[in-house]
Amino acid sequence: MRTLTVMALVGFALPVAGVEPPEGWRLPTSQELAHEPLRLDSATRFAEALADFDGDEGFDTALLLKTTRLSGEGLLVKLSSRSEEHWLVLDEIDWGEEHASVNLVMGIDVLAPGVYKTACGKGYRDCAPEEPAELKLALPGLLYFKFESASSIFYWDEGSHGFKRVWISD
Repeated sequence: MRTLTVMALVGFALPVAGVEPPEGWRLPTSQELAHEPLRLDSATRFAEALADFDGDEGFDTALLLKTTRLSGEGLLVKLSSRSEEHWLVLDEIDWGEEHASVNLVMGIDVLAPGVYKTACGKGYRDCAPEEPAELKLALPGLLYFKFESASSIFYWDEGSHGFKRVWISD
């Protein structure tokens, strides 16, 4: 148990050095990252992703953070082209007062540019209007998942100058 905690601290603390979460958010503790054994497969414990998500040739930072306002967590992105204070909240989960001390549940990882089948493309359900059966990423995407459960991809859409989300599993 002691080794797991030390590895979580070292693996998570180094990549986010110098990154200050926005007001109302904080980095997860080593304890909040230690409960899921699959987190050991990532140096960042699947809580940080660095890539050029918006194609401006700068490294953008995606973090899973704990909220200080309620019992929850969120996926936030800091684009290199935006001011230091400007963070995008891509998803926020409120676990409710009955789960006041929930560990970090979600994970993130960088997806390489390429073609990915979506949930509807895999036949899990019919594709909704404007939901692609396949997602063609020209830039890195952001895989957002619950361990051994549902997952989605956040990707930069140049047309709207923002992120869009598509589900890849239920």
